[in-house]
Amino acid sequence: VKIAIMGCIVNGPGEMADADFGYVGGAPGKVNLYVGKQAVKFNIPEAEAVDRLKDLIREHGKWAEPATQPLQVQHRNVNSPAKGRVAQTES
Repeated sequence: VKIAIMGCIVNGPGEMADADFGYVGGAPGKVNLYVGKQAVKFNIPEAEAVDRLKDLIREHGKWAEPATQPLQVQHRNVNSPAKGRVAQTES
């Protein structure tokens, strides 16, 4: 997912042409949100804008929650006499 964050309503939409979502300053303290090149939400107070952007991403099925469990990494020692055995460690 590509998200463009632009400060200017004049140049912002053109500069974010290849983004999936856009966050563009529309007026002092206000933000407009885009899906692709299309403005879809207007004059959102900047204090609410990040949450509204996350909601918009969810609405379009592009949101993924961060992993809650630590990733497990597999280490193989190819010089070990017990080849093929895998030790798992948490990172």
